[in-house]
Amino acid sequence: MSDARLSEAREYAVQQNINILRNRVNQLGVAEPVVQRQGADRIVVELPGIQDTARAKEILGATATLEFRLVNTNVDQAAAASGRVPGDSEVKQTREGQPVVLYKRVILTGDHITDSTSSQDEYNQPQVNISLDSAGGNIMSNFTKDNIGKPMATLFVEYKDSGKKDANGRAVLVKQEEVINIANIQSRLGNSFRITGINNPNEARQLSLLLRAGALIAPIQIVEERTIGPTLGMQNIEQGLEACLAGLLVSILFMIIFYKKFGLIATSALIANLILIVGIMSLLPGATLSMPGIAGIVLTLAVAVDANVLINERIKEELSNGRTVQQAIDEGYRGAFSSIFDANITTLIKVIILYAVGTGAIKGFAITTGIGVATSMFTAIVGTRAIVNLLYGGKRVKKLSI
Repeated sequence: MSDARLSEAREYAVQQNINILRNRVNQLGVAEPVVQRQGADRIVVELPGIQDTARAKEILGATATLEFRLVNTNVDQAAAASGRVPGDSEVKQTREGQPVVLYKRVILTGDHITDSTSSQDEYNQPQVNISLDSAGGNIMSNFTKDNIGKPMATLFVEYKDSGKKDANGRAVLVKQEEVINIANIQSRLGNSFRITGINNPNEARQLSLLLRAGALIAPIQIVEERTIGPTLGMQNIEQGLEACLAGLLVSILFMIIFYKKFGLIATSALIANLILIVGIMSLLPGATLSMPGIAGIVLTLAVAVDANVLINERIKEELSNGRTVQQAIDEGYRGAFSSIFDANITTLIKVIILYAVGTGAIKGFAITTGIGVATSMFTAIVGTRAIVNLLYGGKRVKKLSI
């Protein structure tokens, strides 16, 4: 293989492994994980809040897949045990250590699996339910139609760390294969079928997870592992909250100095906005307040201040044009609405795109920012107007404190 083809194959393997690792991380249920490339052939995975790190490493590093093959029934047990088999066949072991002769031709691999779930059969034994894509379903359907009555084996293939190192200090992986199920083809199979012969429910769940997330294109090795303690993580969160509080205080000071009583009204809207953001996030399942989330809150505070500035400046402009107090308030809110609405809708569109194409921390930032933009519009347009109406509505006021 030429250097160019080798480089292309390596690039493809890294990109595919990143996508598969993201799928596996999502199956772990971790909030705001990070899976990103580092350098030419390294992938960084961050799993905040993970408890069982050993299980996480096992799932992330596993290269498990399935192969479906026909059993060669023309070779007796003695020949199989001695390894004397035809050239189109090879000997594999069952979990009990019994030799089985399989044809080398692979009918189907795990690449065609679109979904897999674990359950129990009618005998209360663990099983994995498999769903195939259209191409895999056609292959399985055509093959089983022509081979009804013949035994088909499910071969579990996995690469594991041998505990040895090569000359470059990297772990040496060994390929392990075992037959987990042999069943006679009783009818024509389609896109869905089940695999039995699994040891326990935990193994069934893990196998279904790995098959659902996809098999790694190339084996991976963990070259470095770090655990960030809760003290350091809490320190980062505290610093972020301090920055958020400082931004809030500066915004409040600015609004009061420039807009007096209307600045106090805007301040109440800012505080209400912050309370609404935290309250809504607490209702969302799996939502966590991370550093990107705090950054989103700081951004929405700026958006909220901007909305109140637009309203107050528009009111001042109407007053300078000779409008009465009530007219200036009405025209100020009406005139500022379109600008506030357009700016926030534009931001929401960007947030939706970030959430759709982003991963982990980017999604956390998008969620917090989206919530904040919606609540800032509500507090700036509805909340402050309600307070202004309460203070000035129906009253003869000659001058506004603005």
